[in-house]
Amino acid sequence: MNASASPSPTPNLERRVALFGALLAFLALFAGWFDPATTPRLSAWQIGIGQEPEIPGAFQLFSFGTVGLILCGLIVFAAWRPHRTGLILASATLLFLGLDCFLQIAVIRPEWIEEAKNGATDFRYTMGFANSYSIPEAYSVAPNDGILLTDGALPDRFAATYSCLNYGWYGFLLGGLLSLGAAFSFVGQEEYLLRPLWLWALLCLVILAGQLTGPLAGEYYLWNGDLAAARDDIGQAEREYRHAIALDGWYRVRPELYLKIGALRQSHGDNLSAEARFFLGEDLISRGSYELGMYWLDLARITDGPDLARQVSCEIAKLSLIQGNRYYKLGSLGAAMDEWRRSIQAQPRQVAPYYMLGMTSMDLASPDQARKWLLRAQSYSTLPVVGSLCWAAIGDTYYKSGELDKARTCYFKSTQAYSELNYRALKSLIDDYFK
Repeated sequence: MNASASPSPTPNLERRVALFGALLAFLALFAGWFDPATTPRLSAWQIGIGQEPEIPGAFQLFSFGTVGLILCGLIVFAAWRPHRTGLILASATLLFLGLDCFLQIAVIRPEWIEEAKNGATDFRYTMGFANSYSIPEAYSVAPNDGILLTDGALPDRFAATYSCLNYGWYGFLLGGLLSLGAAFSFVGQEEYLLRPLWLWALLCLVILAGQLTGPLAGEYYLWNGDLAAARDDIGQAEREYRHAIALDGWYRVRPELYLKIGALRQSHGDNLSAEARFFLGEDLISRGSYELGMYWLDLARITDGPDLARQVSCEIAKLSLIQGNRYYKLGSLGAAMDEWRRSIQAQPRQVAPYYMLGMTSMDLASPDQARKWLLRAQSYSTLPVVGSLCWAAIGDTYYKSGELDKARTCYFKSTQAYSELNYRALKSLIDDYFK
C-alpha cells in the first residue's frame, strides 16, 4: 500500500513524547521568559509579537503566549488524530516561535536588553553596599549577571539576550524539541513528509534573514564610519555613524556611537552640539575633573534627541552613584548623599541610591528619613533578596525608634522574602527574643 495514501497510526511512544512536549511547552508559557533583574519577569503572555520599546507589564493579546497556546493545541490534535504532516509543521513552528522570541528581543527590542543591563548593575551596587555595611550577607548575583560581561558587538548582543532569558523560555524550547523529535521519527520512513518541512524551513530562513538585516547593516555602517574617521573624513564618518543609529536600535540605547560623533565634532572645535558636550563631559571625568565633567553632561542632556538625552541621563546616574560611593568610603556622608540624590534625579527608578540614602540616614541618626528612602527602594525591587535587605533595614529603623512590634513585623517580612541569605534580620529577631 502507498504510504502517502494511508499512513499507519502513530506509534504509542512517539505519540506520548509529542504530547509530553506539548504539555511542557504549555506549562512553560506561564513561567518567566525574560528577566530584567529589577523589574518583574515577563511570561510569554506579556511579550507581544512586534516592536515594543518599553517593557510591558500586562497581558498582550497578540503575544508569544497566545500563538504558543494555539500551536500546543495543534500538536495535541495532530498527535491524537494522528496527522503526521500537521504534527511536523506544528512542532517545527513551535520551536521556531521560541527562537524567534530570542531574535526579536536581541534585534528589535534593544531597550529591553539595556534596561536589563542597568538592572543587573543596580543589583550589584545594592548588594555590594549591603555586604560592606554591617553584618555581611552571603554574596549573591543578579539572575542576568552575565549581561555585564558584554560590550556591544553583535555576538555579544546575542550573549546578553541569552543571559536575560529565564527557565520558561528553556522549557518551551525543550517542549518544541521533544515534539519535533517525535515527528521526525516518521520522516525516514515516509519521504513525502520532507516536502512541507523544506518549505517551512525556507520560510523560517527568510523571516530570520529579514530580522537580521538591520543589525548587519548597522555593523556595516559602523565599520565604514571607523574607516572614514581613520582617514580624518569627519563628515563621512558622522554620516555613517548616524546611518548605523537609524538602522539598528541597539546603537540608539548605547552611548558608544554618540561619543564617537562627539569626539569627531569636538576635535574640530565644536563644543555646542549635544554629542560634543557628552564626549567632553566623559573625557573630563575620566581625567579626574568630576564636577566640570558633570557640568558638561548636564548641558548635553538639553537636546532635542530623546535617545541621546536618555543615554546622557543613564551616564549621569551611573557616575553619580559611583562618586557617591567614593565619598561614602572617605567619610563624606553629606557629599555622598548629594551624589545619590543626583543619581535619582537622572534615573528615578533605581534601587541602589535609595537603599544607600536610607542606610546613610541611619548612620546620621535619622531613622524616620531613612525609612522613607528604604520604602522607596523596596517598592522598586522585585528580587526577593533585595526586598529582604530592604525590609531588614526598615526593621532596623523601627528598632532604633523604639517601635519594637513594627520592627519585628518587618524582620519577619524580611525572612519570609528571602531567608537563606538574610543573617541580620534573623539575628535581630533572636536578640529581641532573648531580651
